[in-house]
Amino acid sequence: MHNWLNLSAHPVIALEELGLNISGLDLHVVSENCNEHPSNSIEAFCFNHEQLCCIQCVTANHWNCKSLKSIEEITNSNNVYDTLQDKLECIKQATVRLLKEKQKQKGDLKDKMKNTEDDAARFIEQVKCKIDGLVETFRKQLNVFRDEQNTNFNIRIHLLEQFIGNLDHWINVNTVVKKFGTKTQHFIHVETMKNHIKNSLSEIDTVTEHDTSLDIKFAKNEILEQLETAENTLIFDKSEHDLGDQVKDIRKCCKALGIIYQPKFKDIKVELIQVFHIEGSDLSCGVCVGDDYIILGNRSTKNILQVLDKKTGRVINTVKFSENTCRMCYDNDQNLIFISSYQKRKLYKVEIAGALVKDPELLLFNSDYVGASCKYGEHIYIVVNDAIKRFVLTATPQESVEMTQVVSTNTFCGTNGMTIIRKTIIFTTKLNEIKCITIDGEDIYCFKDEAIKTPICMSALPSGLILVVDRDNNGSLHVLSEDGTKHKTLLDKFDTITGPRDIWLDNNNHETFYIAGGEYLEMYRITCD
Repeated sequence: MHNWLNLSAHPVIALEELGLNISGLDLHVVSENCNEHPSNSIEAFCFNHEQLCCIQCVTANHWNCKSLKSIEEITNSNNVYDTLQDKLECIKQATVRLLKEKQKQKGDLKDKMKNTEDDAARFIEQVKCKIDGLVETFRKQLNVFRDEQNTNFNIRIHLLEQFIGNLDHWINVNTVVKKFGTKTQHFIHVETMKNHIKNSLSEIDTVTEHDTSLDIKFAKNEILEQLETAENTLIFDKSEHDLGDQVKDIRKCCKALGIIYQPKFKDIKVELIQVFHIEGSDLSCGVCVGDDYIILGNRSTKNILQVLDKKTGRVINTVKFSENTCRMCYDNDQNLIFISSYQKRKLYKVEIAGALVKDPELLLFNSDYVGASCKYGEHIYIVVNDAIKRFVLTATPQESVEMTQVVSTNTFCGTNGMTIIRKTIIFTTKLNEIKCITIDGEDIYCFKDEAIKTPICMSALPSGLILVVDRDNNGSLHVLSEDGTKHKTLLDKFDTITGPRDIWLDNNNHETFYIAGGEYLEMYRITCD
């Protein structure tokens, strides 16, 4: 934190020297003052909380945040600000391509509709008699459908044209802010702009998510060939063709700008990145700590905790642990790991300092058999036999207070899974179900399917999707939709692991996750291509 406390000394060109209005942009709109403390200037950004900070904000709320950086440090080290014009142009061009495609689809649809109407007219001329009334009804239906489709296309075209207009505006604004504004203004402008781009892309993606390509043609109705008894109106056939991920190219361009897109259920995929082999180990669980390390629980005859360097794949430190590790939970704010021991009434707390792991401390207030655990807010939630409980994470090992029960349920403290996201707890049960409850214990859903026979561990993605590892038949990886109604198999088997035990996300990159079991640790990336 000391590295940026002198930021207020950096040279600043007063906005008055540049004039209030440059190329139609009032730079005063890009305020450098803190919203919480208006008398202070914004001098840092907390990536963990995604908040702009003044010195008072840092002192009060972010002093322990590992991802806190000064704006000057960010803008000097990140070339995204130097290449911003190119990245915005990339987004624009990808959007223009999608716009042209939509315009072409609209034109094609118009031609198809015209051909359909012409075919109908030719057929009508042949049948005579009662055809006039039927033709009128048919045309009305066709026009209603055409109007609906035109309305749908106009909505999409308007959104795309509006997005392109915004991109043109942001490109112009960026030129002015970069040339005449301060680095802080440029940073604030970029972060604001990125949020707008993310929102615009989300809106476009939502509108176009279920778009299909329509084929329209006239279909001869059998009743029209029997005019004496004809009672039904004319009909037209339409067939739909999935257009796939239409925003894929735009999303790739946005990723280069630091705008992370979370894949949806229908398009999520995973790819293997790397395999770590730790000979002689029996890995049972793990967590990522900081940018560089993974703490692993090793149930081999050694019974140890191991520190793995993510970059080299080497174990650089070990600590003796007297128990078989079951599950780990990492508290990033306090640099603590909570460890449950396998099928025992023991719960430990371990302090972490970089690659150094201090000796585990037994938490004496616990008297339950414990399993998976997760941090949420100021509490650690933990699976015990037939219940979910919680305790304050700042509780000392010697405290005599009992854990608070959240809900009574059919859990079992063998090797199980639990994850928490958006005020909901998702966990496995002794009946091999995957249950979801609110943070207060109210039922939301219960998923059980033969496709996942032995769910052993899980992890929640920021999008709300749930990754689930099935230990049955050497292991497989699955994903559940946010509402727990849909299931999809992502991997029928793992690359080297035949007995998976745990899954966890990289705490600094939620596109990456790890699966551990036996002597192997496999690293995967989430994709949507």
